[in-house]
Amino acid sequence: MKKTILALIATACTAPHAAEVLVETDPATFAMKGAALHLRTRFESLPGWTFGIGSYALDLPSPMVDMVPQNEGEDWNVRIEPGIGLFADRSLREDGNGLTFGGQVSLQRFELDAPGQKSGDAWNLLVMPRVGYHWSPFDNGFYVFPWAGVGYTTPVAGDAGDYHVSPFVPFATLHVGWNFR
Repeated sequence: MKKTILALIATACTAPHAAEVLVETDPATFAMKGAALHLRTRFESLPGWTFGIGSYALDLPSPMVDMVPQNEGEDWNVRIEPGIGLFADRSLREDGNGLTFGGQVSLQRFELDAPGQKSGDAWNLLVMPRVGYHWSPFDNGFYVFPWAGVGYTTPVAGDAGDYHVSPFVPFATLHVGWNFR
């Protein structure tokens, strides 16, 4: 399945009207025993818009797990693997840099385990509006993209066991990447 997704991404990013292809990651995922890869593109015919697809995996930190009172102190091990998302962002500038507004729609698979609790394996749908700032500090393709959002998530398959997934998820991060023009 991963090879199919990568083939679709490569096809989309090399479309005849793609003006730019951006490859980025979220370094925080590596600190949380995971990884992230996002491929995004900008089209000449849609100035200011950036579209993309990404995949990510990580262990949720305890503060995020314990945000839901029913989970607090239960020693849950929660891993998202994989998360697969579609992204769209609109910049106030035609070149796609600067302040952006957009969103993501993702499917996330939760692997859930805690001592003395019924474990689970569940898929959730995440819809998250976001605001960010796309900044290219050098003229060599490198960029940073800090962004934040509050998402709504709902179960779509599987069984979360005794784990309680918060319907609202605040999130902020910093992506780093390279713009291939």
